[in-house]
Amino acid sequence: MLSKFPIKWSEHHLLPSPEGEIACAIHATIDYYGTDVDIVIGHNGNEEHTLDRKLQVEELARIMKGSPNPLIYAGFFFFFLIFRLTKYFVSFCFFQKDM
Repeated sequence: MLSKFPIKWSEHHLLPSPEGEIACAIHATIDYYGTDVDIVIGHNGNEEHTLDRKLQVEELARIMKGSPNPLIYAGFFFFFLIFRLTKYFVSFCFFQKDM
């Protein structure tokens, strides 16, 4: 993760991937002109295995749900899976809270 703004804290996550390739995420807090903003960058690992995609989206949602700050997600989801898991992440797609 590269940031123009100071990174105050970061944590690295290995996302669940029982069926295939390793997937990762970074959760960081930046100082955006005096306001703490959380960034989650995720890379879902696997196109072939539905179980991996489901578990990875659920874990990303868990990480984002725990954020006390405004939140930005950078990465991608597999769109056909999103509609099945909408309840897990809809409020986290762009900003969790107003800045």
